[in-house]
Parts: sequence; structure tokens; C-alpha cells
Amino acid sequence: MIASLAVYPGKGGDPITYKIPKSRNSDFGPGGYTSADPDGDGRDGVLVATDDGALLIDGEQDRTEVLREGPARVKGKKTPARWRHARPYAAADFDADGKEELILDWGAGVVFGLYGEQPTHWWITEGTSGRDKAAFTTVSFPSPTSK
Repeated sequence: MIASLAVYPGKGGDPITYKIPKSRNSDFGPGGYTSADPDGDGRDGVLVATDDGALLIDGEQDRTEVLREGPARVKGKKTPARWRHARPYAAADFDADGKEELILDWGAGVVFGLYGEQPTHWWITEGTSGRDKAAFTTVSFPSPTSK
């Protein structure tokens, strides 16, 4: 079975169907996707998680890998290469240049563990390039109600 995702244009028109790359482990990949317009053309693509990292699907033929990786060792234990790929989290135009930056995250463990148990690594990319606007690690975010 091949997974797909239908995107309905905000101004009407026919939906665009994107084929999601098949995972080595399941029919639907490792999970995680978000819409994104990193080139500022006004048309969103879909940033999806694959077994090999994140992939921007923009139109029928355009596929761009967006790769970031977590550390090779966490708390003294080796992290297998197949578990080190960052996944899509969101996209936003933080610098108001008309192009969305992509937000990727990675946490230790096959299901990223529970946030706050171990550090989560974050990347805010400069579009689909290999450059980052920011990269940082968090242990947890404070609750809006905590003082």
C-alpha cells in the first residue's frame, strides 16, 4: 500500500495529492508531517518524515531532503544511525522574508521518549538548505501557568 496526502488549496481548486514515501518498516513512514512554503512562492509543499530524515514534497516531481541528525551517543549509549534523523515539527516565516523556515526536532529513543525526560534537539532551518537559522537543545518548556 502507498500512502498519500490530499492538500486542498485555500483559495479553492482541485486538491493536490502527494504520494508519501513508503517506509522500510511500515506502509506509512515513521510519522510526522507539516505544510511548508520555504521558497516563498505562495504554494505550500508537504514536509514529511521518512526513515532517512525529512523530505519536502513540492509538486509532482520536486523532492528535497532536509537532513539534520541527533547525536551519535546519548547518556553514554550509542544511538543507531536509523534513529538519529530529525523529524518535521512545524514551519513559520520568523524573519518576515516571505519564505518559511522549517522546524525539525529529534529526541532520544525510538518514539522520542517523553519530552523532558531527555534533551530534545531543535533546528530552525534556512529553507531547505543545509544552513540553520538556529539550533538548540531543550530539556523541557515551562508551563504557561508555572511561575
